[in-house]
Amino acid sequence: MTHNTSPSGLLSQPDRPFSLRTIRPTGRLARFIDYFWIVQWQLPDGESFVSENLPHPCVHLVYEPGHSALFGPIRGHFKKQLTGHSRAIGCRFKPGLFYAWLKRPLAEITDKELDTDTVLQVSNNLFEAELNTLDTAEQCIEAFTTWLEQAMTGIKDPSASAFFAHEIVLAMETNHDWLRVEQVCEQFELSNRQLERLFRQHVGLTPKWVLRMYRLQQIANEIVSDQPIQWADLACRLGYFDQAHCIRDFKKMTGKTPASYRASSSDGR
Repeated sequence: MTHNTSPSGLLSQPDRPFSLRTIRPTGRLARFIDYFWIVQWQLPDGESFVSENLPHPCVHLVYEPGHSALFGPIRGHFKKQLTGHSRAIGCRFKPGLFYAWLKRPLAEITDKELDTDTVLQVSNNLFEAELNTLDTAEQCIEAFTTWLEQAMTGIKDPSASAFFAHEIVLAMETNHDWLRVEQVCEQFELSNRQLERLFRQHVGLTPKWVLRMYRLQQIANEIVSDQPIQWADLACRLGYFDQAHCIRDFKKMTGKTPASYRASSSDGR
């Protein structure tokens, strides 16, 4: 396995009181999974920290004592309060490529938590019980890998349409000048209805939502940087009518303005 850089979307400064690292899978698992991720934290008694991020359009399989599950793609932003000393370990499936495991439209599990036996040959309780006995995160990932490889025995390779959906999502993430679904349709020679149907089955979220989330993630990246932000220029670059529209869209998704996050993210308020 090889190490990877941290994913984007975090709404907290680099001095946040938790560590995040990722590890790439190898072998056939790499066809389906982007990376394993490890989050560890240790806070003094009586203190807490609220970790928030804008999610990618992906499915996650997560081990966390008391809250292990398979998490479908989610709308909105993700918030979690950290206390004490613990860790969470998971794997992020590549967008568009989880259908082979689920065998039903991804839209059916959007915003849902499912038992790990949805994809593994082990329930949440047994999954946690074994991982709770392991000392290191690396040992947990080895166990993850074993279960995933066992489950993958009956999994076929992704279909051409699944790979196509994956390609489109990656293009939406990297082409920052794509602001409308029509631009995506034109690039890939699809009708709006064809694109919607493809995303319902393989992504679980609408194309419009995915474009919007990647745009908001660019705002998040600006928030956690140390550089001054020219809000009017940023709003124009991201295709908003004006600065106020940009700020309203971000607040509608997260509940706070970008400036509020920048002021408070370093201390977890």
